[in-house]
Amino acid sequence: QWQESYISYMNGMKKFNEYILETKVLANQIENGSLGAEILETINKIESIKAESIEYIKKSNELRP
Repeated sequence: QWQESYISYMNGMKKFNEYILETKVLANQIENGSLGAEILETINKIESIKAESIEYIKKSNELRP
């Protein structure tokens, strides 16, 4: 049972890493004066990744014996 919990937690951490990387992308877009539509698309992607990460962590907590 612990294995499933750990796997879900690792997936959550991978998604959180993606979240951090996309946040860096957003910072670069803002710094370089990217179009508002591009920035908005990146923000939406960040929010989606963050939500996925949270879901994996919740699932991990639920799978604990």
